[in-house]
Formats: sequence, C-alpha cells, structure tokens
Amino acid sequence: MSGTMDQLVGCTSTGPNVCNVTLSADTNVSLGFTRANVAFVTESTWPSNLGSVTAYDTVCRNIARDAGLFEDPADGGVWVAWLSQSDGGVLTRLRFADGGLPRGWIRPDGRVVASGDIVSAQLRAPLLMTERQRLLDGGVVMTGTQGDGGASGFDCMGWSVATGSRPTLGVPSRTDEGWTSGVTGFPTCGPSRLYCLEGNLRRSLVVPRRPTNSRLAFLSIASVAGTVSPAATDTICVDEARDAGLLSQNFISLRSLTDAGTAAQRLSLDGGTWHRTDGMRAVLDPQAAFAGTQPLLAPIDRNARAAAVPGNQHTWTGAPFPASNAGPSCNGWGGAGAEGSGRVGGASDAFGWWTIASGLTNDVCADLNRFYCFEP
Repeated sequence: MSGTMDQLVGCTSTGPNVCNVTLSADTNVSLGFTRANVAFVTESTWPSNLGSVTAYDTVCRNIARDAGLFEDPADGGVWVAWLSQSDGGVLTRLRFADGGLPRGWIRPDGRVVASGDIVSAQLRAPLLMTERQRLLDGGVVMTGTQGDGGASGFDCMGWSVATGSRPTLGVPSRTDEGWTSGVTGFPTCGPSRLYCLEGNLRRSLVVPRRPTNSRLAFLSIASVAGTVSPAATDTICVDEARDAGLLSQNFISLRSLTDAGTAAQRLSLDGGTWHRTDGMRAVLDPQAAFAGTQPLLAPIDRNARAAAVPGNQHTWTGAPFPASNAGPSCNGWGGAGAEGSGRVGGASDAFGWWTIASGLTNDVCADLNRFYCFEP
C-alpha cells in the first residue's frame, strides 16, 4: 500500500512505509490511509521512436501494473508517460472530463512529490525513485516538456526517430523546473528513462510533520560574497532562524575551508538526521550523504520560513562534498591567499546540492550566493 507515511504521529518509523507503535495497555487503534497519485521514474530505458505519446502511456501503465501500483488490480485507471509532442502538452492527457487536473503525487516509497498539481510549484521531493523503490544514481529522462507542462517542440520528431534530433530532457534529481526541462539540445535522441504518473485523484496532500527530535536545515535568504567570513554567515543563520520563529536558534553555516576544516566537522553526524523547515526529511544517512555517496532525500531549497526558493540557486560550499576540504573556498571565505573562486552547489538538486553536476562548479568570490544553515 502506498501512503504518506512520513506524516504519521506517535510512532517510531524505521522507514517511510513502516510505523511501529508501542502500547502499554489495551488500546483501540484505528488507521486511516488517504491514497494519492503515484509517480516514478522507470528502471529501464526505452527507445525514443515508439511513434506516439500514447504508446509510452501504455508502457507506463504496464510497468505500474507489474509493480503492484494499481489501486484496483483489475483496473489501474489513468497512467501517462510525462511526454509531450508538438501537437499537445502532457497535461492534455491528464485532464479530467471537467477540464480539471489531478492533484497530489507521492513516490512509491510514500514521500510527497507534489502537494497539489505537478507544475504550479517546486516539487517537494525529486522523482528519483523507480517503480521498484530503487533510487537512481543519476541520468536524464526524456520529456519534450517545459516547466509549465507544455510541449517544448524538442521531441525526437514526434517520438519517431531513434537517433539524431535533440529532445528536451528532465533531470530526476532536480525539484525546480529542471526536473522536466533541465537539458535541451544535448544529447541526441536515443534510449532513455521515462517519468510515469498516475492521474486518477484530486487530493491535496497535507504537509508532513517532522519528528520533534529531528534537526533542521534551510537555505539562507541572504546572498553574500565569497569573502564573507564563516562567523558572519553563522550569525546570518541564527538571525534568519530567529526572525522565522524557529524554536531552535542554534544554527551554523555549512561551508568547507580549503586544506582546513570540512563542513561535516562542524556537525554531529551521529546526532540524528535533518529535515527541511517544511517538514520534508532531507538526509537519509548523514555519513553517506556528507561523503558524497548518497543523494539527499529532498534538496535543501526551502528557507527558514519554509518558502521554496525558485530556481537551482548557487550555494557556497567550498569543496566537492561536505566531508572534503579540497576547495576552493575563496581563501577560507575571506582570508589571505591566492584563491579567486569558491566551489558552489545547486540548491534544487539532490545530487548537485554540494557541487553542481554541470561543468560550472566554481564561482568568482565577488559573486553573491546563498549558503546552507544547519542545526549542528
């Protein structure tokens, strides 16, 4: 059964679909599950020349059925591939008879992808999970679709050619509109994964509550030059937490120093995980995530007020991953030295949050960028 298990209260969760409740006396327990539309990225790649978007819809429907994702095993209702072609965007195939659109999507692991419709706001968690609940380790997805759900016009000639031409591709680790239109013009058409979306329900999903013992992480509202000191950015983190009314005001800015301290050393990696200020769990395994071997569960693209920060904003990081001090870090964020640039990440990318995956990994120190604030 799929459900938004992260929002259950009063249980010790050992996973997104597990809730353990300890009872000390005879107790009547009632559980209510609100089903949501399911969305996933396919484990397998598919050729770019099946001839029509409806052919890919059939692929998604079959995959969902075989993975046990149908609500009714006999009839799974509407499933579509997130693909557009020049004569119509994908939203036309998702609309109900009254013209309305489905609302509320979760991944197969139960984590919320979209609280409302799929294109009106940044995704809450990236579409990195396959139908078999496996997290991808990168790659792109063919979409032919812009951020608003309309056709981009780059669609492998109506999904009819197996090579040549250049489609619009999505980046499944992104939560900004790059999830559907992150790459255009490269590479050429060829086998690629698909996004598959159920379209049967109109249910706005409740924001999950975070455990009371979890720590918070957020993206700064302020943007600073790379020459601003760690002490100054620490103070900004505390001030923004206070102004947002957060209960804890013990925050540090998370940036590494070249050949000196790593960002990870400023935190207790054994003190539990981190959630964003909107309630979404951001880090699964701190040791793995900070060593750069595991993506975030949800990018840290919310500020202290839980508002989404649009676009894949550059963030000062100072190293290839948080447990590294390889630099550059603008001479230790304002110290003396020859470094003229600082390493940056992308706030809306679960993989590239610490180092942007494209060729642009460093910004000059005079640039104004945001930074991450973590409870230590």
